[in-house]
Amino acid sequence: MDLSYSPVTGKSRNYYLVVAILVALTLVGLISFAISYVRGHEVFGSNNAVPWGMPIVLAIYLIGLSAGSLILSSLTYVFGREEYKPIARMAVFLAIVLILGALISIAVDLGRPEKFWRLFMFFYLNNMKSMFAINGILYGGYFTISLIYLGSIFANQPRFTRILGTIAVGWAALVHMGTGAIFGFIAARETWTSPIKPIEFLFAALASGLALLIVVV
Repeated sequence: MDLSYSPVTGKSRNYYLVVAILVALTLVGLISFAISYVRGHEVFGSNNAVPWGMPIVLAIYLIGLSAGSLILSSLTYVFGREEYKPIARMAVFLAIVLILGALISIAVDLGRPEKFWRLFMFFYLNNMKSMFAINGILYGGYFTISLIYLGSIFANQPRFTRILGTIAVGWAALVHMGTGAIFGFIAARETWTSPIKPIEFLFAALASGLALLIVVV
């Protein structure tokens, strides 16, 4: 299937409306972050009994959307289904944007995001029995692989794209299954503890990724 893409000229009224809305949302986000940075996790309703607040909820939601969206891109770039090509490139782009949003949400939840590098220096590599450590590595690797994957699509390298797509899809599945494993290993919450949580999260990611593409495309 031959497709042609045209650049966004940015001259229509709708374009400026969308840009204005995005700028407004960005300002709201920055102000909210500044408030949370000064006042702490109390603004998210978090405490010792409920340590996970809105940033973690948002991060998990965005991770699922990202993984599901990228996996669906494999229909074209891995399995050769040309009828899905019009949405495949957008699916990869959305996957990158969404995982970036998830990583930002996690950084906000840290309270002191400027010290995120300490996680890699003193926690992740020294505590590989922790699902948080494993997922931290999975998220970083997923973001990097997705960027290279999208680059190969723009460079029009079908063979390289197929190899990268296969790796990226497998990694995306591990990313959200790993997120599900975090919940599955929490013995303090009986309704969460389950060996099938990773599978549940994987199928939820596929459903949410498909829904996202239906809405966006």
